[in-house]
Amino acid sequence: MSSLRHRSNMELNNVFVVFSLCLLQLRGGVCSDRIYYYNRTGADVTLTCDDVKHLGPKCSTVIWGFYSRELLKYTDLIWNGQIQNSLWSSRLTLNSDCSVTIKNIIEEDYGEYFCGAVNSTKSNTYIYLNVLSVEPSFSQASPGRITLQCTLWKYPFSSCEPDSFRWLDINELVLSGDGITQQNCQSNLTVKLQNPQLFTCQYLENGSVLVSAEENLKDKSGVCLGDFYYYSQTGADVTLTCDAVKHHGPNCSTVIWRHYSRQLMLTYLIWNGQIQNSLWSSRLTLSLDCAVTIRNITEADYGQYFCGDWDSQKYEYESQTHIFLSILSVKPNFSQASPGHLTLHCTLWKFHSLPPCEPDSFRWLDINGLVLSDGVTQQNCQSNLTVKLQNPQLFTCQYLKNESVLVSAEENLKGKSDWWWFLVLKALGWAALIGSAVIVSICTRDKKKESEKERGRRKERRKRKRRERGKGREKRGE
Repeated sequence: MSSLRHRSNMELNNVFVVFSLCLLQLRGGVCSDRIYYYNRTGADVTLTCDDVKHLGPKCSTVIWGFYSRELLKYTDLIWNGQIQNSLWSSRLTLNSDCSVTIKNIIEEDYGEYFCGAVNSTKSNTYIYLNVLSVEPSFSQASPGRITLQCTLWKYPFSSCEPDSFRWLDINELVLSGDGITQQNCQSNLTVKLQNPQLFTCQYLENGSVLVSAEENLKDKSGVCLGDFYYYSQTGADVTLTCDAVKHHGPNCSTVIWRHYSRQLMLTYLIWNGQIQNSLWSSRLTLSLDCAVTIRNITEADYGQYFCGDWDSQKYEYESQTHIFLSILSVKPNFSQASPGHLTLHCTLWKFHSLPPCEPDSFRWLDINGLVLSDGVTQQNCQSNLTVKLQNPQLFTCQYLKNESVLVSAEENLKGKSDWWWFLVLKALGWAALIGSAVIVSICTRDKKKESEKERGRRKERRKRKRRERGKGREKRGE
């Protein structure tokens, strides 16, 4: 059974799909192939370069490039047959047939690879490497259970079909039931914590397995330091600490921070102690203990954060920590309330794989700290409060778990004078519109009355003229 399983996994881990699109390229109108590779984290992958007869001895004119969807930039891997990037050098090998082998691939290796020749008009090859990963998470399950996250990192980005993932146990039996969920290109399996088990996640298209990845819970003892939950409100500053960096180098030179958004977008914040993303740089600070502080947080900052101590020799994390940041926001909405009322939306933005919000997990307070009940509704992780428009007030929304307040956010209508001007202008606008309609109606009615009177007077004048003409004829007849 084990030998059969090993051979099956080897076949699956090297699967690739070739799409000969024969696209007209912008440079020279060259026809090219696009090849789709599927592999798992931790494996080695060899990317082949088509039509290499013209690339010279020892691949002296070959070039390989890599486009990262996360960093939004190209990286030169091979130029004129020489490895260019030092970060890849320990894992990259240029073979005699001009293919490249990447050893011990990680999630960050997914993306678009390009192969061609310097100053050549011959065909180029584009390779899309998709990587499957499985990671444990203790945060999404109840006590005594564990959740495994199976994610397909795809390029170019596209959604995954429903039921495109399959889970197997140690006996290769297909698992099913409520413990399995899927959202786009991520499938979660929640199981009981018992004797160490081996689980396999498979990704399928049209019923065929393209790639599989295993997770041996026994091998993960002591590596993952657990999951942590942070709650904050929009506009505040939050500091995320990393327990996985006890052995970090000087200036946190071995520390990596990254962020997963709701769309499973992976963004590198810190790499080897350096801030990477320009969109975050103005709000991000790395402290001496390798914690990160995010200033003036917004709704878009919620999600899963990851920090780890990177071993550049082994090209793996010595330890890692998962942090889930949930953000509470309160916003007014004028459109959903009746005239003279205002509705406030209180939303807890949380990572999609976390459990939904329990009923009655929100609480509203007025300016005096009294709990409000009238006009309060809740749907999942959003609570609405509808109040009368009167003197400016302060309202507080609290999110609770097991009767404990985890986070609160305030909305001070007094500080939003433009809202009141908006309401006044809106009321004046409606009044002006109604007044105009009334004036137009009155004017139209008056004009109608005047025209009716004028028609009556003209009719009387015509009658008088006819009578006068009749009398004149009678006199002439006499």
